[in-house]
This record gives sequence, C-alpha cells and structure tokens, in this order.
Amino acid sequence: MLNVDLFINGLIIGLFYALMAVGLTLIFGILKVVNFAHGEFYMVGAYTYTLAAFKLGFDPWLALPLALAAGAFAGWLTERTLMRPLYAGYSSWGLMRDEYAVVVTFALSLLLINLVDKVVGPYPQRGPGLVDIPRMALGPITLSGQKLVATGMSIAMMLANSVRLALPRITAPAWRSNLTTVASSFARAPANARDPAVVCCASAVA
Repeated sequence: MLNVDLFINGLIIGLFYALMAVGLTLIFGILKVVNFAHGEFYMVGAYTYTLAAFKLGFDPWLALPLALAAGAFAGWLTERTLMRPLYAGYSSWGLMRDEYAVVVTFALSLLLINLVDKVVGPYPQRGPGLVDIPRMALGPITLSGQKLVATGMSIAMMLANSVRLALPRITAPAWRSNLTTVASSFARAPANARDPAVVCCASAVA
C-alpha cells in the first residue's frame, strides 16, 4: 500500500513539473532561448508568496498575485538586461549566440540559487494554504487538501492546453490566420527588435 501512495504522490509532483515544462517550451518556441533559469523564476515567485504571507502579513490570496508579479518581473528584467543586449551584440554570430544564451541563463540560475541561499537561508519553507481542507484518505492514498486542489487545477490546465493545441487550425477565421502570421514574423525577428508585448501576442495566437 505504501508503494501505491508513493506512486500517486510522485505522479502529482510530476504534474507540477509538467506545468513548469509548458512554460519552458513556450519560451523556447517564441524566443528560441533555452532558459536554464526557468526553475529559479518559479523559486522567486514561491519565496515571494511565502515571505509576503508570513513576514509582511499579507492574506494568502493577496500574496499569490504578488508571487506572479515577482516571477514575471524577474523574467522581464532578464530579457531586458541580459538577453536583449546579448542577441543585439551577437546578431551576426548565428547559432553561436544561442550557445552564449545557454551560458548566461545557467550563470543566472547559479546566481539566484546562491542569492536566495544567503538572503533567506538554506532551509526549506512552507507557504500558507490557500484553502482550509484537511488531509483525506482515498483508499490506500493519503493526500492533503492543498495538494488535491493543486492537482485538480494542474489537470484542468493541462487538458485545456491539450484541447487548444488539438483544435484544427484550418477552421480558424481568416483574421486569426493573418494575426498568427504577423505574430510569427515578429517572433522570428532578431531579439533586439522584439518587444515583450509582441512576444505575448505571438504566444497567445500561435
């Protein structure tokens, strides 16, 4: 019975990693950048949520958008200060600039890990629960209410993403096809010509 419980909990954790992988593939599909610091952006949001709730006394539902804003700001700052100058400076290097992007994001990953280790400490911290649901036993499986809610949301988001990708593009209206073409053209433009708003547009209609 213990093996079944461990197996199900492993699958649930795998769902969380799958959601992170969706974001990583979106970044690579639009910007053509392998972001080795993607997990660290997730870490920044998680620590923002925990510290805002415990240290600053924010309600968990108010700390949640703060965590989203912190992760988004970290990504925007990285694109503006590291990736855009890098691609602008090595625009004639072809594939070599992509290799430099891997090195830069890997270095950023190490920087963020060690920065959090020094500022917050090496010990794991657990954020407050968003909903007050006690632990429940489903046969041989024991799950916390938080994990159950997060699992349901993860499955819903993965199914919604799969259905969206499975929709036949030939039935899309002409205006959406034209918009997709324009967005794809911007996405393939040099990085120094890209704007985050255009990237968001491209990811929304691609």
